[in-house]
This record gives sequence, C-alpha cells and structure tokens, in this order.
Amino acid sequence: MHKALWGMVMDKRSIKTLASIEKSFISLLAVKPISEITVTELTQKADLNRRTFYVHYDDIYDLQDKTEKQYVNEFSELVDTYTGQVNSNEYFQHVLGYVFENMMALGVLCRNPNSGLMTQLLKLTIKRGKEVLPFENEETGEYVMSYICWGLIGFLHQLFLSRDSFDGDNTEMISKLINNSITPYLRMD
Repeated sequence: MHKALWGMVMDKRSIKTLASIEKSFISLLAVKPISEITVTELTQKADLNRRTFYVHYDDIYDLQDKTEKQYVNEFSELVDTYTGQVNSNEYFQHVLGYVFENMMALGVLCRNPNSGLMTQLLKLTIKRGKEVLPFENEETGEYVMSYICWGLIGFLHQLFLSRDSFDGDNTEMISKLINNSITPYLRMD
C-alpha cells in the first residue's frame, strides 16, 4: 500500500481495508476490463461488505481514479527528490526501481484504455529529467527524454507480456540503452 492515501489521515484498519480493495481491484483488472468489474465481485474478493467500499469510493471508476492518482502522487514525490544536476544512470535507476516495485499494478492500470496514468508518469519523468540532467540544450533534452522513456515503455511492455522477471541482464541492457541514447546530448563538464 502507498505512503500517502489521497491526503487522508487514517487508522491502520482503514489502511488495511484500502490495501485489500486495491489488491483485489488490480487482480480483477488483470483478467477483465474495468467495465466488467462489479462492486459486489470486488468486495467479495476483498472479503469486505459493499458498504465499506462505498465509504471510500463512489464506484469502480472512482476507485480507478483514486488508485491512479495515488501512484502519480507517489511517483511525483520520488522524481521531485532530485534537484540540481544528477547522473542519468542514477535518475533512471531510481525511476525504474519504482516502476519495477509496482510493475504489476502499473502494468494493469496502464493497459486500461481509459487510463491516463502512463501519460502522467511519462510527463513527470521527462519534465524532471530535463530539469536535472545536464543536457546541452533544453529542446534536445525534450526529444532525448521522450525517446528514452518511450523506449523504456517498449522494453517494459515486452517484459510484461513475456512475464519474465526483472534480473541483472535486464538491468545491464537498460543501462546500455539509456547511456548510448543520452550520453551524446549531455554536457560533459
């Protein structure tokens, strides 16, 4: 479960309840479209009653929206920890660490055609990357960051489809892809 739950101060029971709802939602969304998920089915899977669900959410789409917002907020906090200029490997390893830690949920949520989650995560990664990586010029930084991010999405998509686990070989490959793509456009002070 996430550190910040939509700005609410909650007791342990509420946090546990929301975690159960989110986990059940993600597992159902992994096997069926959101339009086919019912509150009854979700609450049965989470072993909760419907009234408990409605204390926190208006409907399944509100659950999706709030779940995505919490991932965006958490990710935003992560990339906002970078200030000044940083090493590109460090930046992307940190970003990818978050993605791999939450790969199942992010993959399922982003796969939903109504989701704007991937676009929001991309924008945050690109915007902060342009600010903290030492690009020779800002316009080039926008293109290079977009290229790298979309390439990483393709890589992650393939990894998710193949259901392979992330390992050291993948880390090395990603690092080489990023370095070969970004290094020519960075200032070498």
